[in-house]
Amino acid sequence: MLGATIVLLFQVAAGDAAPATLSPTVAAVETPVAATAPAEEKAQPKLVCWTEKVTGSRARKQKVCRTEAYVRAGNEAREDFKNYQDKASAGGPLGIKPGGG
Repeated sequence: MLGATIVLLFQVAAGDAAPATLSPTVAAVETPVAATAPAEEKAQPKLVCWTEKVTGSRARKQKVCRTEAYVRAGNEAREDFKNYQDKASAGGPLGIKPGGG
């Protein structure tokens, strides 16, 4: 569209009358751009849901949802901490011996 405007401005500045039909190159510039592929929807993270008892209530429960990545990170942290404790209690490479000695 900008190209066609520039061509017309040059023709007016040169004193030529505006053409009745646009040349093929200008017409190609002015045709609307074909719609691009629809915007890809952002991938929604997969949720893991479960119900938990509400503290202070005997009958009430609530639904809790977390992403898979959040649950996976929590499980990995729990495993890492468990391994750390196991190595420490066994007097492993951490140099910590049971009984503080």
